[in-house]
Amino acid sequence: MSNFCSIVINGKTIKCSGNNMAVIDGNIIVDGKVISSNIPNNAKIVINGDVDKLECDGFVEVYGNAGSIHCGGSCTVSKDIYGSIKAGGSVKYGKVSGDICAGGNVKCRNK
Repeated sequence: MSNFCSIVINGKTIKCSGNNMAVIDGNIIVDGKVISSNIPNNAKIVINGDVDKLECDGFVEVYGNAGSIHCGGSCTVSKDIYGSIKAGGSVKYGKVSGDICAGGNVKCRNK
């Protein structure tokens, strides 16, 4: 899967590339390296491009494909999920290869 091109956190764009991303304890971590700090809890995260693995506490939107996602809020993936997804809120996606665990509604756009 290709690398993502940018991350938008609560409207602030950060240019970067990598395969795996986490927002933990106020830090954005890409492929094991902290690239930004002081991220608020439950921030809305937007990834422009594909991501292999994503972990965050807040809401997430991925404009591309995703491997696996674990997020505390709702999750929207514009294309497909090639792994599993666990979300505290609702989930919208193209198609999924793995399991879905959601605290809210689940909606597949490609039926």
